[in-house]
Amino acid sequence: MAVGQGESTLALHGMLEGLELLAEDAVFVHAESLRATGVPNYLHVREDGLAWVDDAQYRQWISSSPTIRRRSGVEKFEIDLRDGPARLAAPLALAGIVFVASPGPATTTAQLRPVGRECVAARLAAEQPYAASQQGWVAFMHEVARLSTFELIRGHHPLESVRMLRQLLD
Repeated sequence: MAVGQGESTLALHGMLEGLELLAEDAVFVHAESLRATGVPNYLHVREDGLAWVDDAQYRQWISSSPTIRRRSGVEKFEIDLRDGPARLAAPLALAGIVFVASPGPATTTAQLRPVGRECVAARLAAEQPYAASQQGWVAFMHEVARLSTFELIRGHHPLESVRMLRQLLD
């Protein structure tokens, strides 16, 4: 997933809707088995992400979190997942890939589009340059080529995107 496309807000709303969270930023995938593990300690969400949180208890939990400033200068809440409503996922095998993209000006609702296998390798390498430089990348790409891949064009409300992801999971 590309940075700045709303992944953290999507992760937050998925979690608030009962989906399990493996991790936000640090997911490690074994190249041959595609077993993913993560470190789900914190979720980083910008203050404007609170506009989509209707539940007062969740808003309080998020807004009382400390803030951090990213290298980009963006300030975010650092939400401690260890003492909140999160259902944290155990390690799991990758079943598919979803790239997240911002909605265009003409986008009215969230959309889920298949991504052709011929585009996956280049897109993953572009979005994960550090991983692409690692020794197991070729083996990883060989295994990933078997997975279904989609692009999620975010809707205007994060719950639209969560509903699209649920369609894939059900």
